[in-house]
Amino acid sequence: MLLEICSIKQLCQKLGITAIVAGGNRIKVTFDEHKPRIDVTQFIDAVRENPQLQLRPPAQLMIGIKKLTGKMLLTELQQILTIFVVSD
Repeated sequence: MLLEICSIKQLCQKLGITAIVAGGNRIKVTFDEHKPRIDVTQFIDAVRENPQLQLRPPAQLMIGIKKLTGKMLLTELQQILTIFVVSD
């Protein structure tokens, strides 16, 4: 699980994520609203296509995580965040 956590931390730096908070059946991801570094088109498409993703103002993404724990939770979070990385 340590490798997944390190990978998620690197993704947070790349994407301009300032906080990730898990609680209940969801994860709240907060982006730096002044310096987001995401692929906006992929971000919007992902939110539209995936019912477990919701946008909240000013710069938050809510991710539904029903019944995910431990490594499965980290892997799912990593996969979702990877979608938003700006390709070079």
